[in-house]
Amino acid sequence: RDSDSTLGDGKIERELVPSDAGHITTTKYIVSVSTGKIRGAGTDAKVYLEIFGSKGTSGRRALENNPSNFERGRVDKFEIDSVDLGDLKKIKIGHDNTGFGPGWFLKDVLIADQESAKEWLFPCGEWIAENEGDGKIEKELFPSSSTVSGGERFLIEVYTGDRRGAGTDANVFITLYGTKGYSPQKSLDNANNNFERGCVDKFTVQCGDIGELQKIRIGHDNSGFGPGWFLDKVIV
Repeated sequence: RDSDSTLGDGKIERELVPSDAGHITTTKYIVSVSTGKIRGAGTDAKVYLEIFGSKGTSGRRALENNPSNFERGRVDKFEIDSVDLGDLKKIKIGHDNTGFGPGWFLKDVLIADQESAKEWLFPCGEWIAENEGDGKIEKELFPSSSTVSGGERFLIEVYTGDRRGAGTDANVFITLYGTKGYSPQKSLDNANNNFERGCVDKFTVQCGDIGELQKIRIGHDNSGFGPGWFLDKVIV
């Protein structure tokens, strides 16, 4: 089969198996990529994904089916045909840093195995950008239902005060500090209308092993209409 971007299905990489390998179990994975809703979250760069499972890896795959993929607040879906990867363990996702405004704020990636009906959610909530966050344009993500080797997941409850003008439309972020180090700066963002007066908002933050929690740093980017915020308390 042709491996030419101008011929066939346009792919320049193939996954091949030996002709005497017998029956090879293949499956279709539906990949749903959620871009965050914060200002400048979308990207025009070329995005790729590699899936790692208990039975192997998908290899690096380009995620492209529409010129307007990865716009702010959007969920884009892709189909990946692969040998059966078994139980999914992690993914690597990134981009080539090209185009106008290549920096990308990735909310999460949901992968569904059409054969087994299993699903895995890979939270991110970080910038994948050279000029934001940790400066990396590739992330290694782990499913939210698993414990990352040497890592931790924290449930964050944010209480906005019950007084006039307490809420904010700004983009809120948090950093966790422990006895062994600190987390990257994480955006607190989900599908809800967060940080309204008198409300409690819940988020999950996944990071490496930072030891016993000592303190947090929480703030916002002063954007939006009425960015001032009256924060009551945070429970981790």
